[in-house]
Amino acid sequence: MLVDVYKSSSNPEKFLSVPAGTDIGKFSVAELDADYRAVAIFKQNLDVDPSTPRVALSSAEIVRAIEDHGFATHDALVTGSLEQH
Repeated sequence: MLVDVYKSSSNPEKFLSVPAGTDIGKFSVAELDADYRAVAIFKQNLDVDPSTPRVALSSAEIVRAIEDHGFATHDALVTGSLEQH
């Protein structure tokens, strides 16, 4: 599934994904979460395959949410730690 990914302007860890070419103005996502009042395009025509693992997001959950609701809201946060040996 090709998707366009938008990044929240107020929270850099929050993203909105929609089918590529979709007018996001038809969704009331900001009513669910104020962090989505202002978004900016992050990636266009990203190929999200539910069977392909990705860092920082669940492709299967995004595809399922888009199929169910027309859009997917998700976080993309990668954390790590360093150990001294």
